[in-house]
Amino acid sequence: MAKKKNEDRNDIIKDIQEKFKGQNIKIGFMSEDESLGKIERFSTGNVALDVLTDGGLIKGRVNEIYGAEGCGKSTLLLDIIAHNQKLNDSFISAIINNEKTLDREYALSKKIDLSRLMCIEPETLEQSGDLCNLISKSDAGVHLVGFDTIQAIAPEAELTDSKGKDKSVGDKTIALLGRVYSQFFRMYTSRSIGEMTLILLSQVRTDLSLAHMGIALQRPTGGNAIKHYNMFCIELSRKSWDKSPAKCPPKSFLVKMKLIKCKVLSRYEGNSIIAYFYKGSFDRKMNIIGIARDLKIIKKDKIKIDEYEDTFEDLEDLYNKIPEETVNKLEKMLRSEYTNQITIFEGEENGQES
Repeated sequence: MAKKKNEDRNDIIKDIQEKFKGQNIKIGFMSEDESLGKIERFSTGNVALDVLTDGGLIKGRVNEIYGAEGCGKSTLLLDIIAHNQKLNDSFISAIINNEKTLDREYALSKKIDLSRLMCIEPETLEQSGDLCNLISKSDAGVHLVGFDTIQAIAPEAELTDSKGKDKSVGDKTIALLGRVYSQFFRMYTSRSIGEMTLILLSQVRTDLSLAHMGIALQRPTGGNAIKHYNMFCIELSRKSWDKSPAKCPPKSFLVKMKLIKCKVLSRYEGNSIIAYFYKGSFDRKMNIIGIARDLKIIKKDKIKIDEYEDTFEDLEDLYNKIPEETVNKLEKMLRSEYTNQITIFEGEENGQES
């Protein structure tokens, strides 16, 4: 009986494959085809982000990172590209430079190989989407495309009317951005899913719908389609060093990374972690030491270091004193400790005993 059922189900697969022969369609039983429904992560090289997401962003899917100006979005994108270029000699990426702010010298300072970084500067939103789809279908082998930022470019209908006449800034073009992106994401998920990773850098607006309650929320713009299609939506918000902000070095501040949306197991919406933007970058050593301190790994005597005050000066002092072998030891402890703490938190939120 079981043999007959297996033969019947295999016949169904064969019939469907024959009917759609030559078309790009995947079908099979998940017990036999491990590629179906497989979710893979890739390391970003940013310690805080990798710990927060339990291994990195989702490969071959849409990942959104949003936040206000100056919170480190563009730097984070360049860091991700540099890290993956270092891991993989054949790693090729592209930045759709909608803001026209990509700095060649800054990219070089991140040790990015420019021969493996494509820069695209489209005139319209439709062009950026079409170019992205063309790249995904080409033989160029592009692994990652970053949009910087998704709101910083106009749809064609915002620029000219149906007769090709330039529009005025006073012309009404409501919801154009959202409609174009909705079509783009449907095309991307139909044709490119699993092959090329998208990282969307997104600007924010202040949602005043709850202003009467004294609440002003920061939300990404661009329509609902963006949030529907992404696997990870991560909010970056810049924080000052509360106790001694004046003593911080230039271009140094805290960044709260928060999971607004998460479609994978082992991590939960609402989880957050503090990252350290130190002297112009998400410095690896500073982030490991800072996060280890935040997770109480140091103060639990897992790493024996004398007590110190919670100031930037003392953290910088640790940064200068802790040897590299201790830093590596701390890094290995971060993920398990963070996972343990958020698991306890989830249990408490659900009324369970931790």
